[in-house]
Amino acid sequence: MNRVLKIRQTEDQRVYVTTDTHLNHDPQWPVPIWESRGYASAKDHTDSIIDTINERVRPNDILFHLGDICLNTTSGQFHELTARIKCQNIYMLWGNHNNPSWKIYQNQVKESLNSFGSETIDCGGGWPSEFEDIEIYPFRYKNIVFVGNYLEAVLDGQYFVMQHYPIYVFNYMKDGAKMLCGHSHGGLDFSKPTNTNSKILDVSWDDFKKPLSLSEILEIMNKKNVLVTTDHHRNK
Repeated sequence: MNRVLKIRQTEDQRVYVTTDTHLNHDPQWPVPIWESRGYASAKDHTDSIIDTINERVRPNDILFHLGDICLNTTSGQFHELTARIKCQNIYMLWGNHNNPSWKIYQNQVKESLNSFGSETIDCGGGWPSEFEDIEIYPFRYKNIVFVGNYLEAVLDGQYFVMQHYPIYVFNYMKDGAKMLCGHSHGGLDFSKPTNTNSKILDVSWDDFKKPLSLSEILEIMNKKNVLVTTDHHRNK
Protein backbone atom coordinates (compact mmCIF):
# COMPACT_ATOMS: atom_id res chain seq x y z
CA MET A 1 0.00 0.00 0.00
CA ASN A 2 1.54 3.29 -1.11
CA ARG A 3 -0.09 5.84 1.18
CA VAL A 4 0.98 6.30 4.79
CA LEU A 5 -1.60 5.03 7.25
CA LYS A 6 -2.18 7.40 10.17
CA ILE A 7 -3.75 6.16 13.40
CA ARG A 8 -4.16 7.88 16.74
CA GLN A 9 -5.11 5.52 19.57
CA THR A 10 -8.16 6.16 21.74
CA GLU A 11 -9.51 4.43 24.84
CA ASP A 12 -11.89 2.56 22.55
CA GLN A 13 -9.30 1.58 19.94
CA ARG A 14 -5.78 0.43 20.76
CA VAL A 15 -3.09 -0.89 18.39
CA TYR A 16 -1.43 -4.33 18.55
CA VAL A 17 1.05 -6.11 16.27
CA THR A 18 1.98 -9.75 15.73
CA THR A 19 3.24 -12.04 12.98
CA ASP A 20 3.84 -15.67 11.98
CA THR A 21 1.05 -17.19 14.02
CA HIS A 22 0.95 -20.23 11.68
CA LEU A 23 -2.56 -21.23 12.73
CA ASN A 24 -3.47 -24.83 11.86
CA HIS A 25 0.17 -25.63 11.01
CA ASP A 26 1.13 -29.24 11.77
CA PRO A 27 4.31 -29.82 9.74
CA GLN A 28 6.00 -33.20 9.53
CA TRP A 29 9.23 -31.88 10.99
CA PRO A 30 11.48 -33.57 13.57
CA VAL A 31 10.27 -30.84 15.94
CA PRO A 32 6.92 -29.39 14.77
CA ILE A 33 6.44 -25.65 15.14
CA TRP A 34 3.78 -26.11 17.83
CA GLU A 35 6.18 -28.22 19.90
CA SER A 36 9.10 -25.80 19.50
CA ARG A 37 6.79 -23.06 20.76
CA GLY A 38 5.86 -25.05 23.86
CA TYR A 39 2.34 -26.17 22.97
CA ALA A 40 0.94 -29.65 23.53
CA SER A 41 -0.41 -30.25 20.02
CA ALA A 42 -1.26 -28.51 16.76
CA LYS A 43 -4.82 -27.98 18.00
CA ASP A 44 -3.60 -26.59 21.32
CA HIS A 45 -1.24 -24.31 19.38
CA THR A 46 -4.08 -22.87 17.25
CA ASP A 47 -6.62 -22.65 20.07
CA SER A 48 -4.16 -21.02 22.48
CA ILE A 49 -3.05 -18.40 19.95
CA ILE A 50 -6.62 -17.42 19.11
CA ASP A 51 -7.58 -17.35 22.80
CA THR A 52 -4.57 -15.16 23.61
CA ILE A 53 -5.38 -12.74 20.80
CA ASN A 54 -8.98 -12.50 21.99
CA GLU A 55 -7.89 -11.90 25.58
CA ARG A 56 -5.70 -8.94 24.59
CA VAL A 57 -7.27 -7.45 21.46
CA ARG A 58 -10.82 -6.14 21.65
CA PRO A 59 -13.26 -6.20 18.70
CA ASN A 60 -12.76 -2.49 17.89
CA ASP A 61 -8.98 -2.52 18.33
CA ILE A 62 -6.54 -2.70 15.41
CA LEU A 63 -4.32 -5.75 15.00
CA PHE A 64 -1.49 -5.53 12.47
CA HIS A 65 -0.58 -9.04 11.34
CA LEU A 66 2.67 -9.09 9.37
CA GLY A 67 2.17 -12.33 7.48
CA ASP A 68 1.81 -16.13 7.67
CA ILE A 69 -1.40 -16.10 9.64
CA CYS A 70 -2.03 -19.80 8.90
CA LEU A 71 -0.71 -22.81 6.96
CA ASN A 72 -2.04 -26.17 5.72
CA THR A 73 -5.46 -24.60 5.59
CA THR A 74 -8.40 -24.79 3.19
CA SER A 75 -10.53 -21.76 2.34
CA GLY A 76 -13.25 -23.03 4.65
CA GLN A 77 -10.79 -23.51 7.50
CA PHE A 78 -9.35 -20.04 6.90
CA HIS A 79 -12.81 -18.51 7.25
CA GLU A 80 -13.47 -20.51 10.40
CA LEU A 81 -10.14 -19.56 11.99
CA THR A 82 -10.32 -15.85 11.22
CA ALA A 83 -13.98 -15.71 12.30
CA ARG A 84 -12.91 -16.97 15.73
CA ILE A 85 -10.72 -13.88 16.15
CA LYS A 86 -12.96 -11.21 17.70
CA CYS A 87 -10.95 -8.25 16.39
CA GLN A 88 -12.80 -6.66 13.46
CA ASN A 89 -9.79 -4.71 12.18
CA ILE A 90 -7.00 -7.15 11.30
CA TYR A 91 -4.65 -5.24 9.00
CA MET A 92 -2.91 -8.13 7.23
CA LEU A 93 0.30 -8.02 5.22
CA TRP A 94 1.37 -10.79 2.88
CA GLY A 95 4.03 -13.20 4.05
CA ASN A 96 5.64 -16.12 2.26
CA HIS A 97 2.79 -18.54 3.07
CA ASN A 98 -0.29 -16.89 1.57
CA ASN A 99 -2.61 -19.75 0.64
CA PRO A 100 -5.57 -19.77 0.86
CA SER A 101 -5.78 -16.07 1.82
CA TRP A 102 -4.30 -14.94 -1.51
CA LYS A 103 -6.88 -16.91 -3.50
CA ILE A 104 -9.70 -15.58 -1.31
CA TYR A 105 -8.38 -12.03 -1.75
CA GLN A 106 -8.14 -12.36 -5.54
CA ASN A 107 -11.68 -13.72 -5.80
CA GLN A 108 -13.06 -10.91 -3.63
CA VAL A 109 -11.26 -8.23 -5.66
CA LYS A 110 -12.71 -9.68 -8.87
CA GLU A 111 -16.20 -9.76 -7.37
CA SER A 112 -15.82 -6.17 -6.19
CA LEU A 113 -14.68 -4.94 -9.60
CA ASN A 114 -17.41 -6.84 -11.39
CA SER A 115 -20.04 -5.33 -9.12
CA PHE A 116 -19.02 -1.89 -10.44
CA GLY A 117 -19.42 -2.81 -14.08
CA SER A 118 -19.26 -6.44 -15.13
CA GLU A 119 -20.15 -5.55 -18.73
CA THR A 120 -16.89 -3.60 -19.13
CA ILE A 121 -14.59 -5.71 -16.98
CA ASP A 122 -15.83 -9.25 -17.50
CA CYS A 123 -16.94 -8.62 -21.11
CA GLY A 124 -19.19 -11.67 -20.90
CA GLY A 125 -16.35 -14.06 -21.66
CA GLY A 126 -14.54 -14.66 -18.41
CA TRP A 127 -12.00 -12.57 -16.56
CA PRO A 128 -9.67 -10.72 -18.97
CA SER A 129 -6.03 -11.71 -18.62
CA GLU A 130 -4.92 -8.10 -18.14
CA PHE A 131 -6.97 -7.98 -14.90
CA GLU A 132 -5.86 -11.39 -13.62
CA ASP A 133 -3.25 -10.05 -11.21
CA ILE A 134 -4.86 -6.76 -10.22
CA GLU A 135 -4.45 -5.78 -6.56
CA ILE A 136 -6.37 -3.18 -4.52
CA TYR A 137 -5.21 -1.88 -1.13
CA PRO A 138 -6.51 -1.34 1.42
CA PHE A 139 -9.19 -3.93 0.78
CA ARG A 140 -11.59 -5.04 3.51
CA TYR A 141 -13.03 -8.55 3.61
CA LYS A 142 -15.02 -9.39 6.73
CA ASN A 143 -12.70 -8.67 9.69
CA ILE A 144 -9.53 -8.50 7.58
CA VAL A 145 -8.11 -5.42 5.85
CA PHE A 146 -5.56 -6.52 3.25
CA VAL A 147 -2.78 -3.92 2.96
CA GLY A 148 -0.28 -5.59 0.60
CA ASN A 149 3.38 -6.50 1.03
CA TYR A 150 4.61 -3.34 2.70
CA LEU A 151 3.18 -0.66 4.93
CA GLU A 152 4.31 2.68 6.36
CA ALA A 153 2.23 4.01 9.24
CA VAL A 154 2.28 6.84 11.75
CA LEU A 155 0.98 5.44 15.04
CA ASP A 156 0.49 7.99 17.81
CA GLY A 157 2.95 10.25 16.00
CA GLN A 158 5.63 7.53 15.68
CA TYR A 159 6.78 6.47 12.19
CA PHE A 160 6.74 2.73 11.48
CA VAL A 161 7.77 0.63 8.50
CA MET A 162 6.17 -2.83 8.43
CA GLN A 163 6.89 -5.83 6.25
CA HIS A 164 6.97 -9.58 6.66
CA TYR A 165 10.67 -9.65 5.80
CA PRO A 166 13.19 -7.62 7.85
CA ILE A 167 14.68 -4.55 6.17
CA TYR A 168 18.08 -3.38 7.38
CA VAL A 169 17.90 0.06 5.74
CA PHE A 170 14.43 1.61 5.63
CA ASN A 171 12.60 4.89 5.11
CA TYR A 172 13.19 7.65 7.70
CA MET A 173 15.49 5.44 9.76
CA LYS A 174 17.88 8.38 10.29
CA ASP A 175 14.97 10.23 11.90
CA GLY A 176 14.14 7.42 14.31
CA ALA A 177 11.60 5.45 12.28
CA LYS A 178 10.98 1.93 13.53
CA MET A 179 10.92 -1.27 11.48
CA LEU A 180 8.58 -4.14 12.44
CA CYS A 181 8.97 -7.52 10.75
CA GLY A 182 8.63 -11.28 11.02
CA HIS A 183 9.62 -14.30 8.92
CA SER A 184 12.75 -15.27 10.88
CA HIS A 185 10.75 -16.38 13.95
CA GLY A 186 13.09 -14.51 16.26
CA GLY A 187 16.16 -16.12 14.71
CA LEU A 188 18.03 -13.03 13.47
CA ASP A 189 20.30 -11.20 15.87
CA PHE A 190 19.76 -7.72 14.42
CA SER A 191 15.96 -7.88 14.85
CA LYS A 192 15.89 -9.29 18.39
CA PRO A 193 14.38 -7.14 21.15
CA THR A 194 17.71 -7.24 23.02
CA ASN A 195 19.74 -5.91 20.08
CA THR A 196 20.13 -2.15 20.55
CA ASN A 197 22.07 -1.41 17.34
CA SER A 198 19.02 -0.47 15.26
CA LYS A 199 15.31 0.19 15.67
CA ILE A 200 14.29 -3.11 14.07
CA LEU A 201 12.04 -5.62 15.85
CA ASP A 202 10.79 -9.07 14.92
CA VAL A 203 7.35 -9.25 16.55
CA SER A 204 7.03 -13.01 16.01
CA TRP A 205 4.81 -15.25 18.09
CA ASP A 206 7.91 -17.35 18.84
CA ASP A 207 9.48 -14.58 20.91
CA PHE A 208 6.48 -12.98 22.60
CA LYS A 209 3.60 -15.52 22.61
CA LYS A 210 1.17 -12.62 22.32
CA PRO A 211 0.33 -9.61 20.16
CA LEU A 212 2.42 -6.67 21.34
CA SER A 213 0.68 -3.44 22.24
CA LEU A 214 2.00 -0.20 20.78
CA SER A 215 3.24 0.84 24.22
CA GLU A 216 5.14 -2.45 24.62
CA ILE A 217 6.74 -1.97 21.20
CA LEU A 218 7.77 1.59 22.01
CA GLU A 219 9.25 0.47 25.33
CA ILE A 220 11.52 -1.93 23.42
CA MET A 221 12.27 0.52 20.61
CA ASN A 222 13.20 3.32 23.02
CA LYS A 223 16.13 1.18 24.18
CA LYS A 224 17.37 0.74 20.62
CA ASN A 225 19.63 3.20 18.83
CA VAL A 226 19.29 4.90 15.47
CA LEU A 227 21.63 3.03 13.13
CA VAL A 228 24.12 5.31 11.38
CA THR A 229 24.76 4.03 7.86
CA THR A 230 26.50 5.22 4.72
CA ASP A 231 23.07 5.92 3.20
CA HIS A 232 23.21 9.22 1.31
CA HIS A 233 19.97 10.40 2.96
CA ARG A 234 21.54 10.69 6.40
CA ASN A 235 23.08 14.09 5.59
CA LYS A 236 19.84 15.62 4.31
